[in-house]
Amino acid sequence: MKNLIQRYLQEEPELAYADEIRQLLEQDASDELSLRFEGLWRFGTAGFRAKMGSGRMRLNRVSVAKIAYAVAKYLSANSKVVIGFDGRHHSNDYAILVAQILNAAGHEASVFQKMVPTPICAFAVTYLKANAGIMITASHNPPADNGIKIYGEDGAQLIAPHTNAIEAVLDNAPDFGQITLSQATPSAVPESVIDAYFASLPTRGSAPTTAKIVYTPMHGVGGDFATRALESAGFHNVHMVASQAKPDGNFPTVEFPNPEEPGALNEALAALNATQADLILANDPDADRLAVCIGQTALTGNQIGVLLGSYLIENRQPSDKQPLVMSTVVSSRMLSKIAAKNGVSYAETITGFANIAHQALEREASLNEAFLFGYEEALGYCVGNHVRDKDGISAAVAFAQLFSELAWQNKTVFDELDRLSLTYGLHRSLAWSCRGELKTILARSENIQGFEKQTAAHPGLLIYSGNHDLRLIVRPSGTEPKIKFYAEVIAYPKTPRELSDMTLELDAFLKTVQDQVNLALQG
Repeated sequence: MKNLIQRYLQEEPELAYADEIRQLLEQDASDELSLRFEGLWRFGTAGFRAKMGSGRMRLNRVSVAKIAYAVAKYLSANSKVVIGFDGRHHSNDYAILVAQILNAAGHEASVFQKMVPTPICAFAVTYLKANAGIMITASHNPPADNGIKIYGEDGAQLIAPHTNAIEAVLDNAPDFGQITLSQATPSAVPESVIDAYFASLPTRGSAPTTAKIVYTPMHGVGGDFATRALESAGFHNVHMVASQAKPDGNFPTVEFPNPEEPGALNEALAALNATQADLILANDPDADRLAVCIGQTALTGNQIGVLLGSYLIENRQPSDKQPLVMSTVVSSRMLSKIAAKNGVSYAETITGFANIAHQALEREASLNEAFLFGYEEALGYCVGNHVRDKDGISAAVAFAQLFSELAWQNKTVFDELDRLSLTYGLHRSLAWSCRGELKTILARSENIQGFEKQTAAHPGLLIYSGNHDLRLIVRPSGTEPKIKFYAEVIAYPKTPRELSDMTLELDAFLKTVQDQVNLALQG
């Protein structure tokens, strides 16, 4: 530890950061120093993420430079790289730093000239035929965090063994002062990329687009992009939440800038009441996720996923390729049933859109399939194959079109959910998380009374079964220090009355599942 600290103090260019570490040393703050110095940088489910600040395991110019150095060594000679950044603190600075290091290493790195959503950076990789893409973002994480997502030439996030190769170089990266930086201003990503992205989005549907929409980018970068996309699709009555309209890395109106978190949509709900709008569409700060409220009711990620999946399957265009839809092991089992009944291929992966993207690419190449839609329950959706990652903007357009189609037929979103439940089975789900000492939480999750433990098909998961076709999955988050729990139960009502009764029964049962889990976590 002492050697790691001394090395860092010698290479840290920001005096304030170095002074902060010296103060922690004087205070003998060993626990805090351990958090900042122990460990190795490793890819999570969406690249690297950490708190910004001083220390070897914090995100700062030293750590960003070493990650960029490792990427530069990993890439083939003279690679073309596109770099994007969001509205978080230091995102622009880190993007320029990464470009300077890549260019000094002989690569051709260009940087977007303004903040962009993550899906546009991913789109740019394939559109410009680049060899890699790098996005500086921590997505929906707390304000203190930032991160780095890395895409390969196929537009999908890197997975093993490519991530392993970068980690191996990173573990032995030189000191900051020994990493060469180009002094030239990085070239700009062409503005035409953004226009091309919009040209790839869903076009106007056949239904009237009279829906009154409240939209919030949640202090992120989605505002101008999502409203332009909705406008292009014919949705002219869009009200932006004024208090959250501009990018702000402090995220002043939300405790966590994650639309899943309680209270995150309060400003949007107030705007809905004031404007008497029909629905809320909300992106997270880098616009790769989508949340939806109908009236005062927030739809779950699984509800949005099966609604979009069913809509896109039933309205797909004829093709000589077999359509493919995908989800993750922690998402609802309903999409697989919708696909099977409609003659569409279905595949499932472990959590993380990198896994969805790579399996989709493999199946497209080997099975003559065409990716139509994919989702994971944490509000991540991918409509079509123009972006090989989550895309909250194209998903927002697709959902607005779905809403309009239903309204044209004098139906509501809840009518459609009832139809799906009567056709494919009532699937009720509940997801929650627990923050704390992760090893302790996982250890206590190993033996939850009242459920039968199953053999997990994927490492890192705990799976339990129980009454009502229960599937309970426990896994560590790949982007935040918390453990996540996913419970789903299924019943098969035959009438609307049975559907209503079974919904109440299953929701009550899910609450008992959550209570039993929480009791086990108390030790």
